[in-house]
Amino acid sequence: MKLLRKVIFWCHLPVGIIVGLLILFMAITGSLIAFERQIVDLAESKTRTVIASNSERLSPQALIVKVKEAKPSTKISGLVIQSDPRLAVTVSLGRDGVLFVNPYTGEILGEGAKNLRAFFKTTTELHRWLALEGKNRDTGKIITGISSISFFFLVLSGLFIWLPRGWTRQQVKAITIFKLGLKGHTRNFNWHNSIGFWASSIIFIVSLTGIVMGFEWASNLLYTVTQTERPDRPKPSNQQPNDKASDKTKPENTANKPKPETQQEVPIEVLNNLDAFYLEAQKQAPQNWKVINLRFPTNNKTPMRVFINEGNYWQSSQLSLDQKTAQVISYEPYTKANLGRQLNSLARPVHTGEVLGLSGQIIIFLSAIGTIFLVCTGFLLTYHRFKIWLAKRTKTPISPTS
Repeated sequence: MKLLRKVIFWCHLPVGIIVGLLILFMAITGSLIAFERQIVDLAESKTRTVIASNSERLSPQALIVKVKEAKPSTKISGLVIQSDPRLAVTVSLGRDGVLFVNPYTGEILGEGAKNLRAFFKTTTELHRWLALEGKNRDTGKIITGISSISFFFLVLSGLFIWLPRGWTRQQVKAITIFKLGLKGHTRNFNWHNSIGFWASSIIFIVSLTGIVMGFEWASNLLYTVTQTERPDRPKPSNQQPNDKASDKTKPENTANKPKPETQQEVPIEVLNNLDAFYLEAQKQAPQNWKVINLRFPTNNKTPMRVFINEGNYWQSSQLSLDQKTAQVISYEPYTKANLGRQLNSLARPVHTGEVLGLSGQIIIFLSAIGTIFLVCTGFLLTYHRFKIWLAKRTKTPISPTS
C-alpha cells in the first residue's frame, strides 16, 4: 500500500505541475461565465419584455420586413420566438448581437447588452477552445479536453493520496476540516486536502462532462454504452447519400470561401419561406412548447434547422426542413430521443450546474473557486517539497512554517 501510494503520488505531482496552469485558466474562465444567463437576462430585462396584447402576433416574415425597414443593412441569422406573450421576439444578428422586437407591432425595442454578451462570448470561447479560430479551433478543443482528462486523473489520484494512513479522529479531522489562521506549509496542506476532499465529487462530474463535450470519441462512447444509435446529421436537400464520400476526392475550393469574420448572406428562398417554416414547426411542436428557434442556413444546400424547446434549453427537439418546400426532412422530438442523445444533451447543463437551476450553478461556481485554491496550494506544496530537497542537498536549515 505504501509503495502504491508513492507511485500514484509521483504520477499526481508531475501531471499537476504540467497542466496546473491550464486547469487554473479553465477554473477562472469557468467561474466568470457561471451565471451568464442570469446576468444577461437582468441586463436585458427591460428591452426583452412587452405588454401582452389581445391582437394577433405578426408573422415571422412580417417581422423581418419591419426590421429591414428600420435597419436596411441588418444581416439576420435567425429568429427566436417565445410562447410567453410578454416576451419579445429575438432577432439574431450573428456576430453583431441581437435585436428585441415587439411581436405585435414589429417595433424594435432595442439591442441586446452587446458589450456584456461579447464578454461572455469571448470568455466562453477561451474556456472551450482557447478562443482559437478556424482550423486551430480543433487544436484548442484538444488542449482543453486534455485538461479535463488530466483533471479527472488528478481527482482520482488525489483521493487515493488523501486517504489517511490511520483512521483516527484527529488524522481525519486534519485533512477534512478547513481551517483559517494557519500559515505556510501547514495552511497549504490543510487547504489542499480539505478543499480537494469536499469538492472532489463535483470536480469529478465537471471533468467527466468536459471530456464528453471536448472529444467526439467520448460522446460516441455514451451511445456505445447505452447501446443506442447516434442520430444522423441531416443531409442537404439536394445531395445524394453518396455525395459526401465522392466529395472527399475533389479538391477543396477555397476561392469562394468567406472569411471567418464575414457573415454570410441568407438565401432569399429562406426569407421568403419563413412563415411556412414557422407553421410547420408549430405543427410538429407539442402544445406546451416554450421556444421555437429558427436558425437560417447560409447556403442553398443546407436544410433549415429549427430547435423546439419544451422546457429547459437542453430539452430541444430538432427539426430539419427543405429550404424551398418547407417539407420535413427529419424530426427528432426530445421526448422520443434515445438514451444516448439525452445523455449527450445533458453534458453541458450538468457541466454548468444548470440542470439543478441556480443552486446547481452556485455549486459549480464554488467548485471552480475551490479549483483555483487547489492549483495554487498544489504549486506551493510542490515548491515546499523542492525547498526541502534543495536544503538537504546544500545542508541548509529550513523553517517548518515556510
